[in-house]
Amino acid sequence: MWLPLTWIIDHWVGVFHAVVRTIIVLILWYLLPQHRFVAIPFAIVILYIVTILILVNRKVKY
Repeated sequence: MWLPLTWIIDHWVGVFHAVVRTIIVLILWYLLPQHRFVAIPFAIVILYIVTILILVNRKVKY
């Protein structure tokens, strides 16, 4: 859903979210195998907060 959003709102945040989320999940999956089901959701929540902050502070083109 993030890549179509990037195209719809004409902003880079969707690509950022999709790429960073994929990389973070992959890294945490291998680095913290004992804590996968805590670390990955926590990282995703943090990434959503960052993404929301970027969206709130973006300049809208009219």
